[in-house]
Amino acid sequence: MLATTIRIQPNDPMIGAMRRLANHPKLSPQGRMHINFALAKAMEDTKTTAKVFPHLNIANKAQAELWPDDPNARNAERDGVLAAQKGLAQVAGAFGTTPSLIFVTGLPRSGTTLAEQIIASHSKVHAGGEMATALRTAYDLFGAGAEMRPLATEPQDRLKDFATRLNSAIHPFANPAKTHLTDKSIMAYLIYGLLHATLPNARFIVVHRDPRDIALSIYKNHFSAGTHRYANDLAAIAEVIKSFRQIIAHWRDTLPDRFSEIRYEDLVSDPETQSKHLIAAAGLDWEDQCLNFYEKGGTVKTLSLHQVRQPIYKSSAAAWRRYETELQPFIDAWGDTPWD
Repeated sequence: MLATTIRIQPNDPMIGAMRRLANHPKLSPQGRMHINFALAKAMEDTKTTAKVFPHLNIANKAQAELWPDDPNARNAERDGVLAAQKGLAQVAGAFGTTPSLIFVTGLPRSGTTLAEQIIASHSKVHAGGEMATALRTAYDLFGAGAEMRPLATEPQDRLKDFATRLNSAIHPFANPAKTHLTDKSIMAYLIYGLLHATLPNARFIVVHRDPRDIALSIYKNHFSAGTHRYANDLAAIAEVIKSFRQIIAHWRDTLPDRFSEIRYEDLVSDPETQSKHLIAAAGLDWEDQCLNFYEKGGTVKTLSLHQVRQPIYKSSAAAWRRYETELQPFIDAWGDTPWD
């Protein structure tokens, strides 16, 4: 975590210390994972790119042994939750939440933190971060994952109860002085149909990024223990990104309004125009301070802490080109699917 928040210089004695630790005979699997992720970051900072992936491969192998992936369970959850929302209509008399929610979703490392911070620099918005309240409330009330019941047959009062429970769940994250609250929980996109039907004052924003850059950034970073288990395998990352795109395409065709998409590359190449689009998608009037989001401060609890403490920069766009050979397993798994 230290390595993700600083830029390591070539002469930093920490590099030698990390190398000695990486070769320690009593190093635990978890220690091997952490130290090799850190060394990969150090090699990238010092432009020793040929040594980045050897460390990443060791780190991800150790992580996979600690928290094995189960693609069947992942697919069953996706299919079950989407099927449960089939035919769900807008709930009559639904009021939504107070404050109103702005869902900012995308895959890990796709630019959702940047998008959230731009929106949260608005005078009416508070950043909730990855609250995880929406999916948890839905699973508690209607069944988890593949066990979710068909929502179109649920009583209207139970669907309204979902909004009531969610309203209570978000209060610890809210700022009473703000009328809007962002939620950038990664998996909220699974239940966009339910959220759209029960929260008439909610907005839904999806952030897209070049899959190769997403894959590289996911593979380079350690996530909280046991989360994003697919992240240890480049081919599995390809399948997850394709699945995400299919789900978003479904909501694009299904949701009649309040649903918007933005590309990370467009945001960093034309910050003013795209930031205005982002604020409009959130249902808000433009404020010039939204371009100076990095001056706002506040808490950021993601791996993107360093990036959102400074103005938008373009260096992370197309970073995958430096590692095209090493990313070949991802590229092969992606196949003929268009990149854009």
